[in-house]
Order: sequence, then C-alpha cells, then structure tokens
Amino acid sequence: MNTERVARLPLVVMLTIVIMATFLFVGGYLGVLPKAAAAPEKKPYGAGKTIYYEAGANSFTMTVDPAWPSFMVHQVELHLTATANTALLCSRDSGLGAAFDTVFTPISTIGVLDATWRPDPPVICGPDDTFVVEFPNTNALNWGCQVYIEGIFK
Repeated sequence: MNTERVARLPLVVMLTIVIMATFLFVGGYLGVLPKAAAAPEKKPYGAGKTIYYEAGANSFTMTVDPAWPSFMVHQVELHLTATANTALLCSRDSGLGAAFDTVFTPISTIGVLDATWRPDPPVICGPDDTFVVEFPNTNALNWGCQVYIEGIFK
C-alpha cells in the first residue's frame, strides 16, 4: 500500500469539509440556499410575502402576527362548503391599546361559498399590532381561510 497516498487522505477529507462549510455559510448568508420549510400555518408566496392559512369545521379566530417590524394585509379569503348566515370579521388589534383597535366592515357570507375582502389601500399593521380574522361558524360548515400579507422592512 502506498503510504504517501494514505497520509494525504486526512488532508483531502479536511479540505473537503472546509470547502463544504464555506459553501454552506456563504450560500446561506447570500440567501442562495433554500430556507427551511415554513410552519403549516403560513406559506411564503414571494419576497417578504406570506399566506397565513387555516381550515376546520368550527368557529375560529385566526391571529396574524408575523415576526416582521410591520406588515400590510392585502387580502382575506374564506371558502365554505355551503352558504352560511354569518359574517367574516376582520380587525386590527393595535399594540397601542384598545383605543386604537379597528374593526373593519364585516364581510357577509350569506348566499356565497367564497368570500373575499381586499382592503384598498391595504391595512397597515405596526410593530406591536396583530391582524385578527374571526368567523362565528354557527352552521358548523367546513371552511378554509387565507390571509395574504406583505412585510414592511423600511
């Protein structure tokens, strides 16, 4: 067996590890490598954008509170398996206190299977605000709800 070749083996392994570690560090720093999968309740759909989503068959309160300094709500969608007799409620729970909380116009679900709310302009939520979606599902219908948001980083 060639002893010179065996002596170089640890050096080759060490260089390979250093090169791989450098690639992972630089690739992760530059954002080239894919990120870990998002939690089931939110899904990225573009740079600085996320869809919060849930599904079920009971009444629900969905709280949108991303780890961003501020964010905008572009759209809320609710899909039902049958028509309901209640309304979808959207509100901003202000970090400044109850005096600044805002309840937006209820979205009727009477006679519709798909309800969509697109605020114009988008709802802006500050650093300590949360956006809340509520549906008093009195008919025990199956539903799916999505909230499209975008981070504000400036």
